[in-house]
Amino acid sequence: MFQSILQETLAEENWQEVQKLGGRKIPALFPLGVIEEHGPHLPLGADIYWSCGMCRIVRDKLKSMEKKSVILPPYYWGVNHCTHNFPGTFSLRPQTMKQVLFEIFENVRDFSFHDVYCFNYHGDSYHVGAIADTIKEANEKLGISARLVLNEMDLPLFGWQGNEDFLLIVNPEYPMEWFEEGAVGK
Repeated sequence: MFQSILQETLAEENWQEVQKLGGRKIPALFPLGVIEEHGPHLPLGADIYWSCGMCRIVRDKLKSMEKKSVILPPYYWGVNHCTHNFPGTFSLRPQTMKQVLFEIFENVRDFSFHDVYCFNYHGDSYHVGAIADTIKEANEKLGISARLVLNEMDLPLFGWQGNEDFLLIVNPEYPMEWFEEGAVGK
C-alpha cells in the first residue's frame, strides 16, 4: 500500500504541536534525496523513499529506547550532475540547493530544533558537497548542530576521514563481503 513521504513527519502537525516539539530539545531527522532516473527498474523517487524509510527506522529505534525525535518533511530537490538529461530527473544548480537548504535550516532553528541529522541517499558528489557545505555554514552561522549521517564505507567517495565535525559516521548492519567482487549470487 502506498505511504506518503509526508506521513509521520512534521508536516502532519499543527503549529502549536511544532512549537511544543521544538521546545523539548529533541533531534530532528531530515530526509534528503532527489527525483531522478534509476534505470528502467526503479521509480524516480527511490532516493527520497530510502531516506524517508531510514528516518522512520531511526525514529522507531530511538522510540524503543524511550527517546523522542521528529522527522522533518523530506527535501527532494538536488543536484543531478550525472543524470540530469534523463526524462523525469529534476536538477538544481549547487548554489540554488545550498540557498534553499540554508533557509530550511534557518526555519528549523526558528522552530527551536538544535540537533539535525541529515539522511541523504543520493550519491552525486556535487549534491553531497552542497549538503556538506550548507551544514558547515548553518552550524557556524545559525548555531545549530547539523550532521550528515554517512555510512563509513562511503567516506572514500568524498575524500573524508570520518572525523569531520559535520558528519555522523555509521556502520551498516550487513556483511561487507556482499560487496566484494564476484559475491553476487553466492
